[in-house]
Amino acid sequence: MKKISLALYVLTFGIIVNSCNDPSTIGSELLAEDQVDVFYTDTIQLTASTIKEDDILTFDPNPSVIYDNFLVGDYTDPIFGNTFAGLYAQLVLNFDEPDYDGVFLDSIVLTLQYDSLNTYGLLNQDPFSIGVYQLTERADQNSDFFSSDSLMYDPIPLSEELDFMPLVSSMDSIKGLLDYTSDSEGDTIDIAPSLRMHLPTSLGTFGLDFINYPQDVYSSNTSFIDQFNGIHVRPLNSTPSMLSFDISNVTSSGLTVYYRRDTVKEQYNYSFSSRFVQFNSFKHDFTNTVVEDAFDDTAFGDSLLFLQAMAGPNIKIDISNTDAFDNVIINKAELEFTVAELPGSDPNDYPAIETMIAADFVDDEFVFLSDVLAGGPNFGGSIIETIGDQGETLKVYRMNISAHFQEVVDGLRGGTIYFRAFPKQEQSGRVVIYGPGHSKYPMKLSLTYTQLN
Repeated sequence: MKKISLALYVLTFGIIVNSCNDPSTIGSELLAEDQVDVFYTDTIQLTASTIKEDDILTFDPNPSVIYDNFLVGDYTDPIFGNTFAGLYAQLVLNFDEPDYDGVFLDSIVLTLQYDSLNTYGLLNQDPFSIGVYQLTERADQNSDFFSSDSLMYDPIPLSEELDFMPLVSSMDSIKGLLDYTSDSEGDTIDIAPSLRMHLPTSLGTFGLDFINYPQDVYSSNTSFIDQFNGIHVRPLNSTPSMLSFDISNVTSSGLTVYYRRDTVKEQYNYSFSSRFVQFNSFKHDFTNTVVEDAFDDTAFGDSLLFLQAMAGPNIKIDISNTDAFDNVIINKAELEFTVAELPGSDPNDYPAIETMIAADFVDDEFVFLSDVLAGGPNFGGSIIETIGDQGETLKVYRMNISAHFQEVVDGLRGGTIYFRAFPKQEQSGRVVIYGPGHSKYPMKLSLTYTQLN
């Protein structure tokens, strides 16, 4: 499975289309004369397994939805094993081209704003080390980039930030920075929690070359990127957590050149742009994990299933055994999954992902189920807390697949559904689910239907 359709991201849960897609209205004109009885069952046989996802799209040159948050880390999860995430990004000019004629370079700083919502795992257990490298390969901004893609870069780092503890909460805002954009005395500004890395300024290195480019290099973003291909940000050590950066904020993310013209202090800000290439690469290693044993195994999936963001595994469910539902109207079909808690994986440290999405796989692409397109928030898919039979607190996902199940019954769709983290590109969470054969908390499909004459 190489490609993921942008249809998965074109519409958010808030979009509602014509109510004629609501399964409760399908065939409603027949009910007065044909309705016999309304039935309920939650004993429909389900077959489930954990499946790999080979690749996901992480940059689209014509995006319907823009990705702003990017992951960086060499993250070891106690259940899912190791994931490596690196960032490749082009930098673009400010509104005006820089004028470096006759200036003295003071410093160059790369700033990456933390995205605290998508930072995952044991953040404060081990220090991080991160390196920044100069790309030596020009990326075509008219091309798709997938999580398995990479770009060539100079192996000598421009900068390394070693053994630091990331400060990502709102309490960790960086205060009192001097900004010389409009005032040579410096305006005092505060920015969101960010990682700031100083890049070299010595002769013959990145910094001095940067201000010595011919002026025509700065005539457009295209000519600038032809000269300076961009940066690669990658982890230098393994930790039990994954960092996330929001590079869309032009105040808190970008590259700043500080310089003096005579005694006047100035700066020039380069920024990231979704109109130019910026993408994540992901590498997953499930060796010697329970997840590795679960892939494509329906017997294993009968008890436990594994789902992860990034390019991690999805869940596949088969509901094709619908022979007993000839000549019926589906009033409601709801899937319920219960979150499993495994030894060695504290849910406070590794919380379950917030949202799942349900998809079909058509023409080598994932596409939303019609319930997602029609139902918006009524589809569900977000994790909720409920109380079990013994008074215990459970976390579950409930998804309304009524329209899709009607399509399966009517022979318009196959009986296979895929469940994925949402949005998959911009988070690193995961979840373990009890399968349909679990003795206490089985995955189940609850069905209310009307049998017609």
